Amino acid sequence: MIRLIPFILLLLDAADASRNWVDLVDSSKLQPLDSNVIHYLLQFDPFLTSDDIEDEKSDEKEPSDPDADDDDDSSSAAPSDSNTAYPLTLPPHNDTPVLWEPPELPILNVTNNESFPEKPLPAVPMPWYFNYDSTSNYGPGEIGLFSKEGLFDINVHNNHWGQVELAPLSYWEEFTADGWGPYQGVLDNHDPTNRNLCEKGSMQSPIDVRENGGGVCKETHQIHTHAGDFGVRSDHVRHEIHPNKLRLWYDRRPCADFVNDEACAEPDPPFADFPNGWGGYSDVLHVDFKVPGEHRIWNEQFDAEMQIFHIHYGRRRLPTQAVLIRARDDGHNAYLEEVLTLFEYEYDLNQAKCARRLREQRRLHSQVHSLLGNNTPNDSHFNSWANFSTLLDRPGIEQEQHKRRLQNSVWDPHHSMLVPSIYFYRYDGSLTEPPCGEFVSWFVCDTPMIISFEQLERMKKILFTNVDENCRLTSIHHDESVARPIRPIGERPVWRCTEQDYGPS
Repeated sequence: MIRLIPFILLLLDAADASRNWVDLVDSSKLQPLDSNVIHYLLQFDPFLTSDDIEDEKSDEKEPSDPDADDDDDSSSAAPSDSNTAYPLTLPPHNDTPVLWEPPELPILNVTNNESFPEKPLPAVPMPWYFNYDSTSNYGPGEIGLFSKEGLFDINVHNNHWGQVELAPLSYWEEFTADGWGPYQGVLDNHDPTNRNLCEKGSMQSPIDVRENGGGVCKETHQIHTHAGDFGVRSDHVRHEIHPNKLRLWYDRRPCADFVNDEACAEPDPPFADFPNGWGGYSDVLHVDFKVPGEHRIWNEQFDAEMQIFHIHYGRRRLPTQAVLIRARDDGHNAYLEEVLTLFEYEYDLNQAKCARRLREQRRLHSQVHSLLGNNTPNDSHFNSWANFSTLLDRPGIEQEQHKRRLQNSVWDPHHSMLVPSIYFYRYDGSLTEPPCGEFVSWFVCDTPMIISFEQLERMKKILFTNVDENCRLTSIHHDESVARPIRPIGERPVWRCTEQDYGPS
């Protein structure tokens, strides 16, 4: 009984260090990673020394037979690592302290010659689960072409998104009658939390945009935009890595009618005045980045897409700007870079959380086996793990994050380096993921944003290899895509506005 006391104390200590210490013991709940990946994650340590690395390598060797010769140990040596632990830098800004930088190792078994890993299908998918594998029972369906009066149109087969339910506390609940904030009830007539139109809707997005003779440009001026007050590094803007997109989420203003009510005016997110009878301004709700592009222009597919979702209080719709993105060798986009580094920072924090969890799991594993008298690492090994740290353990990290937020600047999602043209294709459509609500008015920029191939690959890495604190992949991509296949245009008019319709204003 006395021998069990340290073990009980150990479990209490582990419970204090983690919200769910059982997960630390049950490795079956962790995404399987090979030794190279674990070794990579465990080097997210600004204070790691070469002695610590050697200790880790020796710990990965197979337990040796006491009767065997010392020369036989070479066959069980841990994989070699020629990299050293050096600091990862925060997003570059004046006087920003250098913290740490991940070693140049392939994360999650990905190399330049291999595709990004795909998250396994859950054993018991939740009712709101969906993915982008058109051959699965949770995918968006496959595309078929058919001729109609000499023109080609699209038919969709095996579309299973129509059965997807919305998760509890869905993003769109904010805009229902039971929602909250300045836009409570604005989308209630569309019932976005109960109506799934992914399969039965007739105005679905994305589409292959091209003027179809069904309409002429109805807009008489360009979209007038305003950058707002929110700094992109402030607490008013969140940088979120979702399973199928990168998102900038903007805080809402105090109340909706900021034109007639001064109390609603400040502080304000980015907003825009859309032409053709919208009346008033539309605030930006969020900005999404998808890979590859979802819309096409005359059947041309693009490398990525930026979608700026606004909300209009009076029209009860989401006027949304879509900008297709093309990568080029010489296409480095300095304005996009600032946001890309912020997403990378969130990605690295998630890697650090995973590394910390692996550390706690390894430490608990070592202590339990020591208590049971098994062949376990010695005291120096335990001390090495006890002193092992990640970015999250660095003294003053909260103060440094606060300093990072203070080094702030307004980042305008409508900037000309992001939206390079005032002209666009226009049509009415839907969200491009469940519930596929048909309350989106699309303004598809007729000129693509240009970025570099290096920026595109970084965007893919963030989106496709992000892990949660349990070291599980979060992306639901399929074949490096989180783009919904294009939908039939049907009878909808699609028109294009050009310099013949209006000029800069």
